[in-house]
Amino acid sequence: MLDLSLFEPEQIEDGSPSDAETGKLKMLLLALKYSRSLEILSVLPRIIRISEDVEGERYDYLYVVLTYLHSVIKGKLKKQFGEIVEREHKNGEAIMYTIADSYRDEGRREKEKELKELRKVMKQKDTVIEQEERLVHQIVRRMIQKGMSLQSIREITGLGNETIEKISHER
Repeated sequence: MLDLSLFEPEQIEDGSPSDAETGKLKMLLLALKYSRSLEILSVLPRIIRISEDVEGERYDYLYVVLTYLHSVIKGKLKKQFGEIVEREHKNGEAIMYTIADSYRDEGRREKEKELKELRKVMKQKDTVIEQEERLVHQIVRRMIQKGMSLQSIREITGLGNETIEKISHER
C-alpha cells in the first residue's frame, strides 16, 4: 500500500508529464491525495495543466478525475471547484455542465426508482384495504342474514345506514 500523504506535490509531479500514462498517473495521484482536503482547490489547476499536456484536445481522463473529485468534495467547495475548472480549462464550462448533467440524470434515476418502490407499496396497501373492505362487507351481509337490525349493525361496525343498505344489495 502506498501512503500518498508522505509525498509532496513536487515529488508526484517530478518528471515529464508528456508521457500520457505517466501524466494520467500523476493526475490520479494528485486527485487521490488531495480529494478530501481543502488543498484540492490549489492542486486542481496542476491537475488540469497535466491533462492539457498529455491529453491535448481530448479530456476524457480529466473528465473521469474531475467527476470523481466532484463526487467527494463537500458543500461550498463544489462551487469553487466548478469555478476553478471553468477558469483553468478551455473546455471547463462544458466539462462542468457534463458533470452536472450526469448528476441530474443520476438523481432522476434515483427518484424514478423511489417512485416505483412507492407505487409498489401503495399497490400492496390498496390490496390490503380492498381485502379488508371485502371482509367487512362479508361480515355485514352475514349480520343481515342472521336478522340483525340496521341499528345494531351500525353500532357494531360504525358504518352508516346508506353503506349498510348498499352492502345488503351486493352479491
